[in-house]
Amino acid sequence: MQYYEVEPTLSHSIDPEPEYFDLPNLTRIQVTQGKQVRNLIHMAMRHLKIGKPICIEGLGRETSKAITCAEIVKKNHKKLFQITNVSHTTTIETFAPLLKEMDPIEVRRSVPVIKILMSLTALDEGIPGYQAHRNYGQKSKKLINESGIEL
Repeated sequence: MQYYEVEPTLSHSIDPEPEYFDLPNLTRIQVTQGKQVRNLIHMAMRHLKIGKPICIEGLGRETSKAITCAEIVKKNHKKLFQITNVSHTTTIETFAPLLKEMDPIEVRRSVPVIKILMSLTALDEGIPGYQAHRNYGQKSKKLINESGIEL
């Protein structure tokens, strides 16, 4: 590869973004290699505290970091509604030859993409990937100890 130079990478989305990711006041949190998990979580918690829905997005190797952030946010906010969308995108890298007698090289890769939409208000239950919080739709059970005192 010493006789080639890298041209800018192109990304082509195969799956169009669903319309339910176009909520008003939606805050997108892009997970990248250089961002720390605690900073991403702090940003997500700050926006959820004022009632804004968030979308945590991860591409390629950062999908696991995006899932980690979402799980920590869910642990801190007990009543979150979530929609998870998993898809893939194709990236095309082109290498231009430095010598005239060589042909250009094009490399295509399919890269996973995850988008996790989280909101404090109820979302459409018919959307694939929908998850309600644990206590949604259940009547609260009263715990009573042996002496008959409600816990």
